[in-house]
Amino acid sequence: TELLGRVREMCLRAYAHQDVPFELLVEELAPGRSPAWHPLFQVVLALRNTRAGELALPGVEVRAEPVETHTSPFDLAFEFDDRDRDGRTAGGISGTVQYNADLFDRDTVERLAGRLLRLLEGVAHDPALPVSRYGLWAPGEHDQVVRQWNDTRR
Repeated sequence: TELLGRVREMCLRAYAHQDVPFELLVEELAPGRSPAWHPLFQVVLALRNTRAGELALPGVEVRAEPVETHTSPFDLAFEFDDRDRDGRTAGGISGTVQYNADLFDRDTVERLAGRLLRLLEGVAHDPALPVSRYGLWAPGEHDQVVRQWNDTRR
C-alpha cells in the first residue's frame, strides 16, 4: 500500500509535465545514445485501461485488427489490458510479454512473468504487506537456487 502510494504520487507529479516533448527530454538528460536500445529505459510495464473511440463510417464496417510485428522496441515489455474477451467491457485483466530474444530466452521470460503473477496475486490477497514479504518463488525454485545451484561443498 505504501509503495503504491509513492508510485501514485510520483506519477501525478510526472503528469504535470506530460506535455514536454520526448525529444526535448532526451536532449536535456543527454543519456548515452545507441541505436541498439531506447535512450531512457529498456523495460516497460503498461496498463491499457482506456477505451478507444469507435470509428463509424456510413456504409463501411470498421473493426480493430491486431497486428503482430514479432519485434519489441524494448528489452522487456509487460502489457496489460482490462478488457474481457468481447473487447468492450472490463472483466479482468489479460496480459502479454514482449522481449528481445537476443537477451532473453522463453523460459526466463516465463519465470519472470510467473513471479509478477505471484506478486499480483499476493497483493490482491493481502495488500497491506510490505513488498518484501510477498513470495515470488515457484514451488521448489528457492531450494533449487539457494541449495542446488549454490552448493559450496564442491
